[in-house]
Amino acid sequence: MASTSAAAEFYAQFQAAKADITAALATDPAGASSRLASLRADLAAALPTLPAYDQRSLELQVRELEASLRAVREKEKPKSKFAFKRATPSSGSSKAPSSAKPSPVPTPRVATPATPQLPDTTYTVSARTGARITPEDYTPTGEYTLTLSSLARCVVDLRASSGLTSLHARDLDGCVVLAPVLGGSVMLSGLRRCVLVLGAQQFRLHSSTDTAVFLHVGSLPVIEGCERVTFAPLPGAQDAEKRYAQVQDFDWVRGGPSPHFKVVHDAGALDGVLEGEPSDAVAIVDKVLAAVTPAPTVGA
Repeated sequence: MASTSAAAEFYAQFQAAKADITAALATDPAGASSRLASLRADLAAALPTLPAYDQRSLELQVRELEASLRAVREKEKPKSKFAFKRATPSSGSSKAPSSAKPSPVPTPRVATPATPQLPDTTYTVSARTGARITPEDYTPTGEYTLTLSSLARCVVDLRASSGLTSLHARDLDGCVVLAPVLGGSVMLSGLRRCVLVLGAQQFRLHSSTDTAVFLHVGSLPVIEGCERVTFAPLPGAQDAEKRYAQVQDFDWVRGGPSPHFKVVHDAGALDGVLEGEPSDAVAIVDKVLAAVTPAPTVGA
């Protein structure tokens, strides 16, 4: 049990020690480091006497002190490096220092271009009705993730997008989504009466109904909270293992096939509906769902 008086006493001691360490950071980093180690040990010993909120708060304050100490040490590092660089050439001749000065400068400049974070770029398309959506709507550059939300009766045609790596979508109603085989994941939730024609390394579908998925996938697809979902192969994809059919239903732990989805082993339902630049989502959805569900069974 946490004692209020013990917690209050430790909190006061902690704040005093924190103030001392903060003051010492600028003048005595080594001393600050030693005191910080002691403060962390004291905090670990006092944790059982502290309320949960104080535990989190004080732990965060210790981490902030540690970050400040690291920053102070990093500031000191370049000075010592440059000092050694100057010292070495000065023994050779008096002109050496002037030629030694430029040498450290290019090094940081070469290391600075850290732009491999471009794949983390995310574009969002939301709140559209009856539209044909293509990459021209958000003009992507490089590799990126696309998020779709709150779309109704839209055709989202991403087949020409070479930079698309992952696709996330939620709250789609009566939509058609066309995409190439992606190197990342497809994560979807809240779909109703949709047609998906795509590929990915990982596929997850949550809380969706009356949806047809023509899929090529590198791992076993997963569904959860879904009803009346149909899986079929992606046209033209080579999939000897037929992973599109090996669906893992997290809501069905009993033996036998899950009643929440079915598998169709051909993509004939797509014949003639995706030619050119399809834009009529309602017609496509009606035709495809009718083809994969010949006898409309509700609550199968």
